[in-house]
Amino acid sequence: MKKRRLVIASVLKPIDDTRMYEKMAVSLCTLEHWEVAVIGYPSRHKPVQAGITFLPLQPFSRISFSRLAAPVRVFKLIIQLRPEVLIVNTYELLIVAIVNRILFGTKIIYDIRENYFRNIAYT
Repeated sequence: MKKRRLVIASVLKPIDDTRMYEKMAVSLCTLEHWEVAVIGYPSRHKPVQAGITFLPLQPFSRISFSRLAAPVRVFKLIIQLRPEVLIVNTYELLIVAIVNRILFGTKIIYDIRENYFRNIAYT
């Protein structure tokens, strides 16, 4: 049976982030019909886990032009991977996710827990 592809993406979270990698990606890769890819900020060490592909972005500072270009890089990676499900962990990638949904029909999940300030302010 063909494996279904799932991508977990973030701009600011490192690829070995506790929530994104250890909780979501590791538990999802145990499902036999899924292959998982994690896109995120580069980490000092790249973890190795069977069933998970790690795609670190180029390093950038918090306030820089490279950070503005990061969603475009993530969009290019998402187009290459063509996932069935996209889990977005930062608001910067919501536009990318919506465009991907329109073009390819990818299901979008926004991990709202990562946006604590907006959760408290607007709930």
